[in-house]
Amino acid sequence: MKGCIPIVLILSFSFSFPSYGQGKMKMAFVDLAKIIQEADAAKEAKEKLMSEYKSKQEMLKKMQDEILKLQDDIVQKSKFMSQAEIDKKKAEIEKKQSDFLSTLREAEAEIQQLDSKLTHEVLEDVRKIIAGIAEKDGYDMVLEKSQILYIKDADDITFRVIDLYNKDWKSKKGQRQQQQQQQQKKNR
Repeated sequence: MKGCIPIVLILSFSFSFPSYGQGKMKMAFVDLAKIIQEADAAKEAKEKLMSEYKSKQEMLKKMQDEILKLQDDIVQKSKFMSQAEIDKKKAEIEKKQSDFLSTLREAEAEIQQLDSKLTHEVLEDVRKIIAGIAEKDGYDMVLEKSQILYIKDADDITFRVIDLYNKDWKSKKGQRQQQQQQQQKKNR
């Protein structure tokens, strides 16, 4: 149902301006999925997300290995342990399992939050670039490809957006690197 809302809004918006004063509207569309897949900044954001994910996964794997080792310990040594020692080990395992689940939930929330933040940053930059192209080329409306059922006479500006975004991102990345280098020199 979420996907239907933008289409309804787009359709009602386009019917509000049937002639737009001087004839037909100039329209374009973009494929946001392709932009997110192919833009350099989006690729770097995915790499950052995957790096964080792997880090969390390694931490959770270590915790899980500790739990399994303790469980194996009980199985192998329970014949030689008193009931109090067994109960103590079981309590330790339960505590570690609880900690593991808590850490797992926190890690999932952090990954989701980072994914949302990175995606939002990419989409905000892309929106600005789209607005710039629309202003420069006189587009009255730019639609997202996945929300279009049918459109006649619209330009696909996806690759222009990707090209401009990559250039802008590389420029900003270079500026950030220069600032970091200057900051490192000051700290020495």
